Amino acid sequence: METIKKERNGKVIFSEYKRGGGIIKAVSMGRDDILFELKDSKLKGRGGAGFPTSTKWMLTAASISEEKYIICNADEGEPGTFKDRVLLAEYPELVFDGMVIAGYTIGARTGIVYLRGEYEYLLKPLQDYLAEMRKDNLLGDDILGKEGFCFDIKIFLGSGAYVCGEETALIESLEGHRGEARNRPPYPVNTGFNGDCENPGVYELPWGTSVNELLELVGAKDTKAVQIGGASGFCYPKAQFDRKLAYEDAATGGS
Repeated sequence: METIKKERNGKVIFSEYKRGGGIIKAVSMGRDDILFELKDSKLKGRGGAGFPTSTKWMLTAASISEEKYIICNADEGEPGTFKDRVLLAEYPELVFDGMVIAGYTIGARTGIVYLRGEYEYLLKPLQDYLAEMRKDNLLGDDILGKEGFCFDIKIFLGSGAYVCGEETALIESLEGHRGEARNRPPYPVNTGFNGDCENPGVYELPWGTSVNELLELVGAKDTKAVQIGGASGFCYPKAQFDRKLAYEDAATGGS
């Protein structure tokens, strides 16, 4: 908690990152080493199910297909949720570099950002940023001089339907169909804080942070309950503020 307090300077992401840094490291490591490190990190998806990221990447890397895609779901429609907007507006390098690394690892050549329709004002600055990446040889053909490493990103403006935040409905919309969720299987292979507190905003905190620690960080006083997991989540009363924000403890209500 002390470390979090010292590092909090109004930023969402505490660690410094230089554009292209992750891509340079990924190319030097190779695909197999990336997958091994991803598995060793035990990184999980942030969609609520806690599905291991390494498993999804390994399955996709092993699949045989003429064309693979990396799709970034930036169609957040949950009431009171705006983490995607903050990341894309303030830290596009993290999002885009991550897509490039994923593309390199699984063998995809195209990345698509499905941007929420209400975020149309972000379209031009994001396209300008992608143009800068192309100039720096971080997108396009033979990225960073590595022969055969070709990847580019385009942005698709969403249709405004809430259901398109679900991954299979999003893909239907990308293909020009009605945004309806598909039956599954088969499967396609940060925490917001507001209310009566001194420091409302978007925070990225380590898994295992307790509700009490979070409330102390944002300067909340005399709190009666905390809603976790968005509008479809759960309300935790004061008696449960010692619960930890982790898959193994406080449920996230599928968010």
